[in-house]
Amino acid sequence: MAAPSSSASSPAPAPASPAMSFGRAARTAQTRFPRPDYRRASSSPLLPTALTPLLPLNAADKDDSTSRRNMPSPRVLIIAVMAVLGTAAVVLTFRSRVAVRSVDRVLVEYAHAAAAPSNASTADSIAHAEKTKQYFDRVMRAMQTHPSSRTYCSADTPTPPTYTRPSVLGVSGLTLGKAVLIARHGDRAPQNMMRDDVAGNVTWNCNNVEYMFLHDASPPPAEETNTDLEVLVSKKVTKISEKPWMPRMWAGTCALADLTAKGRAMFIDFGHQMREIYVDQLGFLSAMLNPDEVNVHATAISRTIHSAQSLLQGLYPRGTHPTSRHVTIRTRPIDVDPLHSNKLHVQCERLARLHALSKQTPLWAHFMERSAANRARIEALAPLKAAKSTTSAKALAESLKGVPAVIENLWCRRCWSKPLPCLPRDEARASLARVATIAGIPAVPDQDGDGESDTCLQESTADQAWLDKSFDFWYRNNYFPNRHRHDIVRLEMGPFLRDVLGALPMPNGGKVETKLHVFLSHDGTLSGLLGALRAAPGHHTWPSYRSNVVVEVWAGTDDATGKPREFVRILHDGRPLVTDPDMATTGDDEEGEAPWCRFGGEHGDVCPLETFRGFLESHSVEEWEEACLVRDDAADGVDALEM
Repeated sequence: MAAPSSSASSPAPAPASPAMSFGRAARTAQTRFPRPDYRRASSSPLLPTALTPLLPLNAADKDDSTSRRNMPSPRVLIIAVMAVLGTAAVVLTFRSRVAVRSVDRVLVEYAHAAAAPSNASTADSIAHAEKTKQYFDRVMRAMQTHPSSRTYCSADTPTPPTYTRPSVLGVSGLTLGKAVLIARHGDRAPQNMMRDDVAGNVTWNCNNVEYMFLHDASPPPAEETNTDLEVLVSKKVTKISEKPWMPRMWAGTCALADLTAKGRAMFIDFGHQMREIYVDQLGFLSAMLNPDEVNVHATAISRTIHSAQSLLQGLYPRGTHPTSRHVTIRTRPIDVDPLHSNKLHVQCERLARLHALSKQTPLWAHFMERSAANRARIEALAPLKAAKSTTSAKALAESLKGVPAVIENLWCRRCWSKPLPCLPRDEARASLARVATIAGIPAVPDQDGDGESDTCLQESTADQAWLDKSFDFWYRNNYFPNRHRHDIVRLEMGPFLRDVLGALPMPNGGKVETKLHVFLSHDGTLSGLLGALRAAPGHHTWPSYRSNVVVEVWAGTDDATGKPREFVRILHDGRPLVTDPDMATTGDDEEGEAPWCRFGGEHGDVCPLETFRGFLESHSVEEWEEACLVRDDAADGVDALEM
């Protein structure tokens, strides 16, 4: 799959600036990454080019003698230019003597490149726009046809009938030595409320989600002879049925984003499948619980902790663990937890600035144009519960620049076959007209083509919303970082990649006691990981409930040399991972960067462990806070955002 590119007649991009050093890890793996040249013709409304002048002249203007007489004389123009140059010299002299906080030079560069004169012809511009469209269409088709498009409500997992041992030519005796599971939590209630929720049109119940029997780790009382004590753990449920709370919350017993009974059941099933594979089939884990073999991390949020508990309950059901042994679930505060990667950009100024660039490419502009009507329809017919007066035009305009957050509410309903939201007809018409005006589109087309204004969202709109959100995740976490700003991976996923490195064995490092590492997280973390792994678009959609990535380390003996060899295999939602053939070559071997593991097709399903570790090391950051700084010009010589 080829990325869109400009015609050969377009001007060549400016040479990359020297890499900046930020932190000990970055200093050991400096890399210059080419910047995209947006001086080329673009169909993006965000990037005006010389082909669309900001102040066009018509034929009458050119021949108007009055206009010529009103123009300043050449002498006046020369004096004005000299004055401007003199002022610029004073400013530059002052900046050279005083250290000031640098402006984001990359943002300035994009703006200047967009406004710079271009030699691209109109034909070149049309050709580039067509390539962008074709590339976009291929990505969307790959996402639509992949099995993940049908499994959002519950992702597939490895199962005994589908799970197979890997094979490597020239290597025998492969055995599993380590497994690292990264998974999104199970099915949950919505994490925000729509106006339709508080109208009492749906009910969310979670009152039985945490009922489970856990073995008591404390010694039994002296008078008790039963050595298999159990303690019933249940959640205190808040009853929301009386005023003044009822109009402000949906009906039922779920708090925002609580794990549902369905979410708990899917992870118990996941644990059962893992037991059949790793205990019964491979003998990798002990049949009776050995806590030294299992290490579990989760974000400090109830739905991930309860998903982890359910996984363990399926992996080691009743009767398979002694009373005195238990597994500890480790958490970190949310604001400093790499498992909650979408919290990091608010703490990392440099990462936030790099993210700001992602909406300035022709591909993103094309996506915004293609998805405008569907996004506007969702904004109009599925408003959040905020009062109308608080939904300002400015806030709505800002929301329309991206994918609506309310899409996750729609899919919570889809997964439970609950009705999609509706508005009264008059309110729906007014809302559709208002959103269309703010979005800058003539009108929001009706969904069924009967010419009547919509009052309810239809399933086809929610299905298209899933595809839009999938593209958004792939673009932000995969395409843009790997094509344009590689350092996003280091800053956003680098801290978590260090956790993964810590879980993996060193090459030929001998026996390891902890065999299974489990990380329970969220869709943003899974998406960031898939982007770091450079997954193909079909493998990188909106991560489903229970979406999972399993990194396995297999060891065998080289038939020719007799030496031990270790390999990594990655399973995504139960299938071998396939990397994007375009992304997998981006940046490889530049400035000494470790080559990347390519999975799928002619490359097979495994990669040498040392290669995998080398790439993760080059994309992790040890001094993260230092790497996030946007430095002063005087301190660094060049802006820290220069690659």
